[in-house]
Formats: sequence, structure tokens, C-alpha cells
Amino acid sequence: MKEIKDSISAILWMGLFAIVAAVLVTFFDKIFTSIGINMNEIGGCIAYPLSILITIILLGTIIQKLDNKKKTTDLSSLYPKNWYEIRALALSRDNYQCGNCHAPAIHVHHIVPLSKGGTNDLSNLRSLCENCHKKVHPHMQ
Repeated sequence: MKEIKDSISAILWMGLFAIVAAVLVTFFDKIFTSIGINMNEIGGCIAYPLSILITIILLGTIIQKLDNKKKTTDLSSLYPKNWYEIRALALSRDNYQCGNCHAPAIHVHHIVPLSKGGTNDLSNLRSLCENCHKKVHPHMQ
């Protein structure tokens, strides 16, 4: 199944590449025409390679950003199958109170983030209310 998804993804990227390159060729054609250069006379020797180069750079940048985002947001593999049990133990240990303000806690925070080598051990977990958790993780807002 993964091979099929990868093949479909590759086909979609190639299609996007072709569309972006075609748009850029049209764009450069209009620019060159406006300054008196006929692309047909010079065989498109400037616009086509330039369009393909810019397309490769643009799509490469997009793919890199998507890969980086996936790497930073996909932490699901770092959570054990019994995460909800561990989470419940942490909340129970802390009497369902926020470790900062003592409001009712609904979140369990990793003191040392998983992305920085933290663990799911109870000693690395702290119960927090939603507001305090958002203060620790502004990107959650």
C-alpha cells in the first residue's frame, strides 16, 4: 500500500512540476516579448531552462518545508501504546490539579520534550491545565 501511495505522490509532484514550469514559460515569454525578444526566434533557449530551474528550486523548497514540518510534528511514534494509561497515572498522581496554578488539569506535559530525548516516564510528566500548557507551548494556541 505504501508503494502505491508513493507512486501516486510522485505522479502528483511531476504533474505539479509540469504545471509550474508551463506557467513560468508563459510568464517569461510575456516578459521577453514586452522587451522585444521573440522566444520562437531564439528557440526558447533562455525561458525554458530558466523556468525549469526556478520550478526545481520552488518545488524543492516546498518539499523540504513539508518534510521538516512532518519531522517536527509527527511525534506519534514516540508515544507508547499504553500512553493513555501513563497519562491517567500522571493525572491521578497529581490529583488532577495543574502543577503551576492548581486549576483542574486536563493535559500531561513532558518536562523534557520527547523531541529532545525526553521519556514517557512518570518522572518526566507533569499535569497542567490548558492555559498553563499553552504558555509552555505557544504553538498550541
